[in-house]
Amino acid sequence: MGTSAVRFAIIVVLVVGGVMLIDQAFPEGSADSLPRTSGSPSVSGSPSPTGTQQQQQPDGDQTTEPATKVVVGIYNGTSVTGLAGTTATQLSKKPGYRIPDAAVGDTPSKPVNETTIFYRTDEDEASAEALVTDFFAKRGLTDVKIERMQPDFDVPASLDLAIYLGTDFV
Repeated sequence: MGTSAVRFAIIVVLVVGGVMLIDQAFPEGSADSLPRTSGSPSVSGSPSPTGTQQQQQPDGDQTTEPATKVVVGIYNGTSVTGLAGTTATQLSKKPGYRIPDAAVGDTPSKPVNETTIFYRTDEDEASAEALVTDFFAKRGLTDVKIERMQPDFDVPASLDLAIYLGTDFV
């Protein structure tokens, strides 16, 4: 491995670590206060990662909180160590998503060139489209592929979406 490749790898690791540190220092919201349920989201009208329900607050105000969470697996298809874990940490801070620890790891084959979101049902497809807009586009990646999972797709059956992070995400 040449000196340039080593420097590049070090820079990538430092950038990913810096993003993790900044993300933890300035959280977007707390997912711990949301109900923990699984299952497919209820989608009507426009794409949204979750259905919603109104809850009465003690002071009389109503807030909208997710009624269900989209269960997501995140798999690293790059040579960047820890990319799936970092992405899982960031996405789990957004309301409406649940990422089981067992559903974070590496893709079956590397490298994956294009980041792809695989979905199971039509409702999950709408959730995948919302995820591109609400998560990936804000990180500069707007051309994420969205594809239906085939019956022999090798991810846990409990997942609504499986994200394969590609080299375009790094």
